[in-house]
Amino acid sequence: MRSLSVGEDEIKRRSELLRLEIEEIEKARLSPRLEEMLTEKARQLRESEKIAGALGEACRALEGIEDIPGACDLLTDAAAALDGLRAIPEFAGRAEALENLRIEVGEITSELSESLHAISFDQTEAEAIERRLRQISRLKSRYGGSVEEILAHCKKAREELEGMSSQKENLLKVTKAARAQKERTVSLANSLTEARIDAAVRFAGTIEEEARSLEMPNLRVETSFAPCKLCSIGNHSAELLLSANLGEPPRPIAKIASGGELSRIMLAIKSALADKDNIDTLIFDEIDTGVSGKAAQKIGKKLQMIASHRQVICVTHSAQIAALADQQLLIRKSTAEGRTYTEVLPLEGEARVEEVARIFSTDHVTELMLQTARSMLEEGKRPVPDAGKASC
Repeated sequence: MRSLSVGEDEIKRRSELLRLEIEEIEKARLSPRLEEMLTEKARQLRESEKIAGALGEACRALEGIEDIPGACDLLTDAAAALDGLRAIPEFAGRAEALENLRIEVGEITSELSESLHAISFDQTEAEAIERRLRQISRLKSRYGGSVEEILAHCKKAREELEGMSSQKENLLKVTKAARAQKERTVSLANSLTEARIDAAVRFAGTIEEEARSLEMPNLRVETSFAPCKLCSIGNHSAELLLSANLGEPPRPIAKIASGGELSRIMLAIKSALADKDNIDTLIFDEIDTGVSGKAAQKIGKKLQMIASHRQVICVTHSAQIAALADQQLLIRKSTAEGRTYTEVLPLEGEARVEEVARIFSTDHVTELMLQTARSMLEEGKRPVPDAGKASC
């Protein structure tokens, strides 16, 4: 269907264009095999023209033109010149050979002349066929790559033109229906915005509650709604605004949060959406930056809870968080031959105990530290309802 904004003038213009196209194609009197037949006929005429040209040139060379003698005349003169020398043995054979050649060339000339007159070549017909082929070529460039496609375009144009008579009435009906649908869509979009505003308030409260458990008691969350062009998400865009500290106005998250705060805020958001979104894997980097051991423990428990729904990968320097993971990997850099290499090593058994102990202590690990690390790892093994998999 053409655009609903098409008015009566556009319909008139379109109708006139269709009439001109139909007239142009019908005037060409096309048929499915016409181009093939014309092409073959043109080839035959070009071949006939080539043969006629060669025969004509040969006949003119043999018969001569106007006052210029041809090969036959010259051979006749030569034979006559030697005829008086037949009595001389030295020239008798040559005179006879020349006479035979004159007779043979005369016969060839006669045969070529008969062939030339038998050839049917009409220059007017050839030019007419070439004009028809050029006409078809122009139509193909405008309406399709073959005569069949041109005829199909003509048929489609006729059908569209026939439908133009009732198109104005149909256009009014469709325009009215479209207007009603737009009004309904706007109404639904407004209802959606109201529902989103209500959901945003509840969502903000949930994030703030989650943030308090992550040692961010002053986090304030708001949602800003702004009108936008009506689309599949409604007629308002939404932006999440946050304030991490007292006295600061809520601003876009990218402008207010440090690296550690950003990770914890995202953790709070993901906790609020734990059973809503469809993300299979979450990655948190340095989520423990600037937090105490108590806060780290809470963060680790929150990560463990999120891992009940999806995979969690966390880069951490906190023993409390690392000990709660289902799998722990050690990332270590080394140098060799002037180059730096990064190794990722899975930790199991005592190797993991030693690494957890090293994280919360120093390079000098005591037996008491190892015992503490074992206790932390045992604590981390306690099942969390619907627990998934977390890696650190």
